[in-house]
Amino acid sequence: MLDATVIIPTFNRSDVLQRTLARLGLVEHPPERWEVVIVDDGSTDDTEAVAARWIESQRFAARILRQANAGPASARNRGAAAARGRFLLFIDNDIAVPADFVRRHCEALAAQPRSLVGGRVVHSERLRLTPFGRYRDSVWEQFHRSHPSDRISETTGVTGQNLSIAAADFRSLGGFDEQLPGVLADVDLCLKMRQAGLLIVYTPFATLQRGEAEMAGPVDSASVRIMQQRWGEILTRDPYYNPNLSRARADFSVGN
Repeated sequence: MLDATVIIPTFNRSDVLQRTLARLGLVEHPPERWEVVIVDDGSTDDTEAVAARWIESQRFAARILRQANAGPASARNRGAAAARGRFLLFIDNDIAVPADFVRRHCEALAAQPRSLVGGRVVHSERLRLTPFGRYRDSVWEQFHRSHPSDRISETTGVTGQNLSIAAADFRSLGGFDEQLPGVLADVDLCLKMRQAGLLIVYTPFATLQRGEAEMAGPVDSASVRIMQQRWGEILTRDPYYNPNLSRARADFSVGN
């Protein structure tokens, strides 16, 4: 069995995907010990051709899978189902990984068996040009500063932009809920981990840079109902949610 499978969902972003793949090609890990699975979620641009050219030039195993557009949760699950690695490493299609990316996640999962591992995400200078971009970056950096910088530590939740988990644990949890949009699917997976008595940990050593930001779409009312029905009691007691905001809506509007 391979050490790890890196899974990248993508949809109509061949330009940024090309840069992500270029950095993945520089990863320093034994080529026979890991693989990359790109899941094309129904793209209509040249994503398939861009991926195919990159795959041909790599020393490690890499594949592209195609499916009808069904969203990032579905694409990630499709990649996980095809993975041959002991560990699953999920990143987005606009991520620049360092050379030690695979090793760092494998070390974290070996040190913390049966855990969900999240790494640090640093925003590029381009994403910090606007007031909102600077605010978003400050939120991510505050999360990083709230954890020890010299060791792996337990945390409350992690993002699918830089996430890893043992393949066996991912499958036992049922993967990402494909009824939910990406951000809620991440939260749902974290809550399923806690419900199963497994750990969620943060590693400051697996640091990725996000180069482009695709704004998350609106969270629809059906998804909100699913989360409320499934996790209502936990969400009501969430100590990190501002009590002045609405708990009936997912748009951070002020509550009544």
